Amino acid sequence: MYKFLISKGQTLAFVLGAGLSILFAVLIYLGVKDRSLAEMSIDSLKETTIFDFGIKAALALIGLAILALLIFGIISLFTNFKGAIKLLIGLAIIVGLFFLFYTISVPEESGILARLADEFAITDNISKFISAGIKTTLTLLGLALVIWLFSELRNALK
Repeated sequence: MYKFLISKGQTLAFVLGAGLSILFAVLIYLGVKDRSLAEMSIDSLKETTIFDFGIKAALALIGLAILALLIFGIISLFTNFKGAIKLLIGLAIIVGLFFLFYTISVPEESGILARLADEFAITDNISKFISAGIKTTLTLLGLALVIWLFSELRNALK
């Protein structure tokens, strides 16, 4: 199974994604054939079910990817523990950064973000979670940029 996925996995994923996209486009075309989405009211757009297949297919593919990641990650953890230790340390650092940013984040109490939080019923914990996610992502992006610049500089000086 592992060798099959190594050799044919990308092709299989591409064909599956393309096939689902084509099927989704056909179902949307058949669903809006007699009506125009631009002319539909907001309430009728909320009640339409023509996009349900695409949403469910995307969620299923995300679930499949997470399941595959977990299964092959656990298998790799036991077959190559020395290599997996680096992954576990990196994961612990990312989780540590996230919880650090979560604890120091404060929810917005004024301005447009506070108004949007009220409008969309975003609680203080969810606001802190969003802030921590954004700060963690930006920190990792900055770290990746610094590492990339350092490696390019080192390669240029060799």
